[in-house]
Amino acid sequence: LCRKMAEHYKDNPYVVSWHVSNEYGCHNRFDYSEDAERAFQKWCEKKYGTIDAVNDAWGTAFWAQRMNNFSEIIPPRFIGDGNFMNPGKLLDWKRFSSDALLDFYKAERDALLEIAPKPQTTNFMVSAGGTGIDYDKWGYDVDFVSNDHYFHEGESHLDELACSDALMDSLALGKPWYVMEHSTSAVQWKPLNTRKRAGELMRDSLAHVAMGADAINFFQWRQSASGAEAFHSAMVPHAGSDTKLFRGVCELGAALKTLSDACVQDTELKRADTAILFSAESEWATRSETLPSMKLNHWHDVRDWYRGYLDAGARADVVPLAYDWSGYQTIVLPTVIALSDEDTRRIADFAENGGTVIVGYATGLIDEHFHIGFGGYPGAGNGLLRDMLGIRSEEFNILGEEAQDDPAEIGLSNGLTTRLWQNDVTSAAPD
Repeated sequence: LCRKMAEHYKDNPYVVSWHVSNEYGCHNRFDYSEDAERAFQKWCEKKYGTIDAVNDAWGTAFWAQRMNNFSEIIPPRFIGDGNFMNPGKLLDWKRFSSDALLDFYKAERDALLEIAPKPQTTNFMVSAGGTGIDYDKWGYDVDFVSNDHYFHEGESHLDELACSDALMDSLALGKPWYVMEHSTSAVQWKPLNTRKRAGELMRDSLAHVAMGADAINFFQWRQSASGAEAFHSAMVPHAGSDTKLFRGVCELGAALKTLSDACVQDTELKRADTAILFSAESEWATRSETLPSMKLNHWHDVRDWYRGYLDAGARADVVPLAYDWSGYQTIVLPTVIALSDEDTRRIADFAENGGTVIVGYATGLIDEHFHIGFGGYPGAGNGLLRDMLGIRSEEFNILGEEAQDDPAEIGLSNGLTTRLWQNDVTSAAPD
């Protein structure tokens, strides 16, 4: 199909780049077919080498899950309420699924470029719900990065927009990127779909530009008369072009023309002094049902820290954990729950070289295999993170309205409150 498309459009002067496929990982994140099962087995063999290494990584001695050869590996499947999936295996399954989609994208991209070499991209999915794909690895395989971003209701919307855009800017390696999709007004896929108010179409679009976007695109041009997205807003609504919505689109076009004439395009954002670190793997891990609290959410905590910087009138970048953040003065780890020995060593080196490290709750509780280190929390890096921080916690107290015999929140000496997590610190270094 890709080759047919390339042959058909290769000489069309109006096709200046390839938008490869659409929203990888949105509705096709997981595949449980026999082909996918065999691919998962091969992925595990390539990653671990031996079945004993897989058993060690997944802790299969617990609950008698040990496997004798790679053919016994099956994808993790839901088997009923009250049953838990192996957390290490589930984390690897999500890694595999992300890698498989990247391979699929590369195959489609290469088929197009073989016949009609033009700049290419695909639309990432970074917005309020977090991300199901490890886009750290994707930014290097597109000629320019693009994203689909849809607003959510509430006063925190602009903070979330700016936070998502800050991550996009890092994934684009500081280069301009595209908003491939957003909406002129309401969508149709939420339980309650509110419209955008007067001025919000312009506000959201220009906010994306201010955060580094070089193109503002919408889904869709004309609102559909039928189908699953018939009530999804468009540039031309059901009521036609003589509408306030289409006039708003035209006003935005004029504003973008003014910015283009002022040479805003192709400019890059100035780096901040602080990097808030984001990890897709920690995002996936905090969604596990085997943690002390199911309210942990790495992406939401990244957003809350980003909002805190904005509220303080300060700037921060959102940078993937795997990227180079050595040039920053401060790094923030908000619920970066999964840290490998290598990750922990990088953090310790950053501190030893004079950088400031701010560590949020539940950071470093597990390693990349979902193993918990011994000797007290946080155990990441065989205790290196614990030693660097100079604190040792034996237990944590989970707070919330549902927690019996414990307060829903605890007041701190600085006037703030904690409503989710309390570390029971049993020892601390003098300094």
